[in-house]
Amino acid sequence: MREDFKKRFPDTIIHPNCTIYEWVTIGRGVKIQAGCILVPNTVIGDLVFLGPGVITTNVKYPKAYKKADGFRGCRIEVGAVIGAGAIILPDITIGEFAVVGAGAVVTKDVPAYSTVVGNPAKEIDR
Repeated sequence: MREDFKKRFPDTIIHPNCTIYEWVTIGRGVKIQAGCILVPNTVIGDLVFLGPGVITTNVKYPKAYKKADGFRGCRIEVGAVIGAGAIILPDITIGEFAVVGAGAVVTKDVPAYSTVVGNPAKEIDR
């Protein structure tokens, strides 16, 4: 399996115990640390860093009793850095070279070149 990822993403480093579903797009030069979960329809731009245990989601209000409507992943743009244990809700865009602090829960788009932290994630620097 690891060899398959090396062929699909030649310039990307993917550490152990990551779950990367189908229909995930990963750019060049990306570093994905251990234990990340990338759900379908997630788009990762070039030169992105994902810290250990980053989780993307693709259903905002999951339902156990009926099928969810539409799966919308998140978009992480070029050069963004996502800290360990951050959770990114569906249909969110993390802008170019933005920083998401460790443990943040991202519920809204993050502007390019900004830093967000907390639960819910709030902008502290641009």
